[in-house]
Amino acid sequence: MNHDFLKEKALQRECLITASIELTQHCNFKCLHCYCPSNKVHMDYNDVIACVDKLYNMGVLYLTFTGGEAFLYKRFNEVYLYAKNKGFIISVMSNLSYITDVTKNLLIKYPPKVIMVTLYGTSTYEYENFTINKTAFRKVTDNLCFLHSNNIDFMLKVIISKETIPAVLKGKFDDIARIYKKEIMYDAIIFPQKDLMRGKLSQRASIDDIISFEHSDPETITFWRKSISNMTSQACIKCGGGINSLSIDAEGYASICSLYVEDKINFLSNDEKTITKYLRDSHNKMQSYYINSKCSKCEKKTICRWCAAYANLEHGNSSEPIDFMCELAQRRISGFTEEQ
Repeated sequence: MNHDFLKEKALQRECLITASIELTQHCNFKCLHCYCPSNKVHMDYNDVIACVDKLYNMGVLYLTFTGGEAFLYKRFNEVYLYAKNKGFIISVMSNLSYITDVTKNLLIKYPPKVIMVTLYGTSTYEYENFTINKTAFRKVTDNLCFLHSNNIDFMLKVIISKETIPAVLKGKFDDIARIYKKEIMYDAIIFPQKDLMRGKLSQRASIDDIISFEHSDPETITFWRKSISNMTSQACIKCGGGINSLSIDAEGYASICSLYVEDKINFLSNDEKTITKYLRDSHNKMQSYYINSKCSKCEKKTICRWCAAYANLEHGNSSEPIDFMCELAQRRISGFTEEQ
């Protein structure tokens, strides 16, 4: 099945097809960059099942379980199997440090579409320093071996931060990825916490270091040169949030994406028609923020990846530019534009 093609068609036809459920905000890591709120909750099991049933009735096909750390959810196995039996194509977002033997057997028998794993270091020291968890690195590497040896598909991601940039620049994460014949996705964007506490922004890597890393990778150079050559003055951002996707947090509130905190709707206490209208209205509101912002007329907008949800987290204003993204975009344009 060509999942990317199916999702693209769903976006074109404005069909809700993708959803995520935050099972818990609890985590066994205390990552220096984490955007989860300070006061953490988990979703009641019966509410999770009710959400799964409702998403099924709404025609959702792709379902992602997230956290916190999704595998820490006490009844994860029951929820996973229930959703599998409903016919959902399931993905899991995880730090991969905690998978019980029972869960491993379940994943072998009923594998997910993919497990999306974020790496926070390349050694015991680096992991402990970033996650404040002394045994994390060993457990993560053991579980990567488990997934690989049992042909359970996984993706690797790295957040480029002050703490991870030394290993990034030395290619140490790429070395890990090569063991499993995987590519790795790097992301330099760090957000404030969802309760709008801004302390986490101090973990952003310097723009000099980000550009230095990107210049070291031929594929990244090709990507940015192509993106720069295709810069557009389009009047809106292509975003499926609220059109073909939604996100449900651990308190049972739905929004157009996991980072959209401006307003939400109780997913279980409202009917499908009300939820669908809310999602469309929120999507349109996000687009209006963009159209009425300074960013809509900026030539750099397709390079900086600005988004109203990002802006709201950054400084509580969904229409304002994000200085960090502006400067990073300008440096990319200056650094990757091919000489004529």
